[in-house]
Amino acid sequence: MIKAHYESEEEFHNVVDRIIKTEESTGKRTSADRIRATFNNHSGKKRNGYTVKPLHELSTINKSNQNMVEVRRSDITLPDVIASQEVITSISEVINEFKNKKILNNYGLEALNKILLSGPPGVGKTWTAMAIAGELEMDIVFVRWDSLISSYLGSTGNNIRKVFEAVNAKPVVLLLDEFDAAGKDRGGNEQEVGEMSRVVINILQNIDMFPPESFLLAATNHGHLLDTAIPRRFVVVNLELPGEDERRRLIQYYSKGLPVSIDLDEWLKKTDGLSGAEIRTKIHQEAKRAILKNDSEFMSVATLL
Repeated sequence: MIKAHYESEEEFHNVVDRIIKTEESTGKRTSADRIRATFNNHSGKKRNGYTVKPLHELSTINKSNQNMVEVRRSDITLPDVIASQEVITSISEVINEFKNKKILNNYGLEALNKILLSGPPGVGKTWTAMAIAGELEMDIVFVRWDSLISSYLGSTGNNIRKVFEAVNAKPVVLLLDEFDAAGKDRGGNEQEVGEMSRVVINILQNIDMFPPESFLLAATNHGHLLDTAIPRRFVVVNLELPGEDERRRLIQYYSKGLPVSIDLDEWLKKTDGLSGAEIRTKIHQEAKRAILKNDSEFMSVATLL
């Protein structure tokens, strides 16, 4: 096993699979399940997609603003994103421009460095943002809007300014998640217009002055709520509910290594209209029931393909 681990990841996986099958064939179901679970937890599934790390320039902000921001180091890239080819292509084109900005600058052209990810909950916007940061090999500064948007008049704009000033100190990917919370259309509720209008203007000013060495991402579940001036400053990428091909890959991905019996055709039908997050929840619920029941034949979807 040690030799396989150092020779290739695929060979290591094959060795682990053979051990699990041997344990099952000799009636050691509990041992097989434990090996499978341990392997699953430490294999390349990359469940969270990141590790949290400190960034000196933001430490003083968090001390006075309830952990307004979190700095993450992504361990996933675009191949880990299950989305339509159109989405992957749109993102790849922007990333390619950003990576080659010096070449474009030689011709007086400005490289794109801003993407707005829009779509319903559970379609993988945050995961996609992490993958973009991974592709760029840059830290990602995750802004917590619930901490940033203050109930005190004027504080929200000041908080936004502090975050943008901090990321100017070092090239990073800045992710503004749940962006509609602070980017609402200025024509909304009259009671909110005064303060929110100032917030939107503040955001627009900071977006316009965003440094070309960094990359700006925004994500929203409600693109229609955004002020119309905001999307014009981004390349807008719409993430939709997964189609059949994406659902197939999601089912394979989330069932990998789990003791769950999957009829792929049946699951493709019953997951129609569900988000990736909902598919994951259903598969994990099925796996937990199977594990606790422990009296059915277990079969990963991988064995069906």
